Amino acid sequence: DSMLVSSNVGLHAQLVAYDVTQNDGTNVGFNPLQTVAPTQTGAQTWYAGNLTIDANGNIKGTPVEFGTVNLLPSDPLLQHTYGLVGALIIEPERARWQTDAHSYAAATIWPDTTDWGKPAFREFVALLQNDLAIGVSAFNYRSEPYGMRYPSSSLSTGSGSPPGGNFSQKWSNTLVQADPQTPVFAADAGMPVRFRLLSPGDKSQNSRVFYIHGHGWEEEPYEAASTVIGANPRSNYLGGVQLIADEAYTLVLEHAGGAFGVTGDYLYALFFPRGGPFGAWGVMRVSEPGMDAVVINKVGANLATAAPFSVSGANTVVPQTGAFADQVTVSLLSPDGQPSIVGTTTVNPTDGSWTWTSSEGILVSPGTIIHVESSGGGKDEVALGAVPPPLPQTMPTSAGGK
Repeated sequence: DSMLVSSNVGLHAQLVAYDVTQNDGTNVGFNPLQTVAPTQTGAQTWYAGNLTIDANGNIKGTPVEFGTVNLLPSDPLLQHTYGLVGALIIEPERARWQTDAHSYAAATIWPDTTDWGKPAFREFVALLQNDLAIGVSAFNYRSEPYGMRYPSSSLSTGSGSPPGGNFSQKWSNTLVQADPQTPVFAADAGMPVRFRLLSPGDKSQNSRVFYIHGHGWEEEPYEAASTVIGANPRSNYLGGVQLIADEAYTLVLEHAGGAFGVTGDYLYALFFPRGGPFGAWGVMRVSEPGMDAVVINKVGANLATAAPFSVSGANTVVPQTGAFADQVTVSLLSPDGQPSIVGTTTVNPTDGSWTWTSSEGILVSPGTIIHVESSGGGKDEVALGAVPPPLPQTMPTSAGGK
């Protein structure tokens, strides 16, 4: 506890090739100093592949699709606990990509610009932070501990009980009426997905199991003498992977939504306890092909009087474009099925959130269905009388950064 965090920084990349005396990012032995002091800048050069020297002394490069690569700080003891980590993703050699509008950790990848017949895939970078100074676990600088989803803050350490002892709501939006602060990754049903899972910096004794509900992947998805990520029929097939400090994996999912492309929310998480009480979990949201997904999170309505009411929720991006839809349309469906359009509202282009509030009182009855449809094609609806109750006064605000 008496050690201070170094103010000098460096960046050490795994797997790639480079001149160790210039581009290692750490100060080692008699090599020249490579860290950067405050107010200074530095540059490093890496090669995404293997370098060899032939009999004539010529350097030959062989490109390798390494996939997921940890970027580690020069101080391996303390800097990662304050967030000084990163990820390098090595794509297929002739790939083109489009990152999502709100995040560099999600993208659509076209693997070969010389062969457009090869299907595009969705890519999600899940950077695990399991040794943070603030005591929680996180993905991509975001955390969602139990204590932020139940009124009892004691659950943040794994103790205590939720209301009525119902732990089933720990993964649900029922109590907080919002998505988790951890990444919500969006994919078309049936579309290939690559999860880039990595853990740059952790305690050496920490060994965690990561899983994605409803999905499996090849343990060794490599082709062409392990220079290309693809399909390997000789590989074992897994539904979870053990992750320790400084490990990185590319999890190749053949189809979002499983073998049958079922739409819905799929949990990704570390196995208990780090995946719940300490916040390392999130959602992969699978939508109909070519559409976004829309979720109604909260409805404020008074069924007794004709009073103004509001509806709020969130959209995912349209996976093929990486952009959020412009607007959603809110409609009421009476118990006898008669529709009436109430209004439209814009979608926040930075995070996909939206809220619509009626300008005047509207009288609705129990059983009325609130139907929301996005200009991106996604739909959701909820029946009044089945909406989540108001938040408890003791409910803390969800944790997490952007």
